[in-house]
Amino acid sequence: MIDQHDNARRQGLNLRRHGQLALKGLAVILLAAVITLWAWNTLAGDLFAAPIAEFRHAVAAVLALSALAFAWGFGLRLAQRR
Repeated sequence: MIDQHDNARRQGLNLRRHGQLALKGLAVILLAAVITLWAWNTLAGDLFAAPIAEFRHAVAAVLALSALAFAWGFGLRLAQRR
């Protein structure tokens, strides 16, 4: 009976850790999007008269760059195995 209780408690802590990790990841993505938006609108918008970006464009750029970095790292790891 004690083993079942400990197992359930461990699973709950595991879910809590996963939830915290997901929230931290979301916070990093949103912060990176805000910084990207500010940098683009400051540099390209003011200095070079490029079109002003919206927040959704910055989020899409951050997600695309994150996916590209993940794929690059995965490819390098896969190449080292061979």
